[in-house]
Amino acid sequence: MCAKATHSNEISLETGEGVGRFVRDTPRYPKGAAAVSPPARKEILDAISSACRAAGIPGASVLLTIPDGRRIGAMTLNPKIGIDGGISIVGTTGFVEPWDDHLSETVSERISKAQNVVITTGRIELRYSRLLFPDYEVVLAGSKIAESLSAVANCEHAVICGLPALILRFFHPEVATSRDFQLSRS
Repeated sequence: MCAKATHSNEISLETGEGVGRFVRDTPRYPKGAAAVSPPARKEILDAISSACRAAGIPGASVLLTIPDGRRIGAMTLNPKIGIDGGISIVGTTGFVEPWDDHLSETVSERISKAQNVVITTGRIELRYSRLLFPDYEVVLAGSKIAESLSAVANCEHAVICGLPALILRFFHPEVATSRDFQLSRS
């Protein structure tokens, strides 16, 4: 990564070459927005602010670029999830999937805002859902399947993607507690 700072009266962050951008509107990011998660943006702005205080200046405008980001980004899942032109800057956790941009929203809020949604039970399903349904909002619901299903009322299409045993256990909880459980063929 490269950062070029210019003296300014305020603190600002711009992104350039190698930082991915969203190619379509999402529930949280407009088309064209830089793929920088809110936690990562906050960390960067806090670092700029700290450096300005240490230098005794009122502010700085910083341009962040990633020289090989376009090539690297093309080898990731970014193109499949609607990010083009570079890599995502997701912060310090290392998680690339929705934790970076849905921490402030509940699962239900994300689902209720989506036109087409895939509800997933785990990270493996999340990855496959993003590949199989690139135009859908993919939401990791985990064990909150009931909450998630109650939020799909305004969705045009809703899909559940999960490991078969987890989905079966949700719809038939007795499968996990009864040795005599028999699934009816209705």
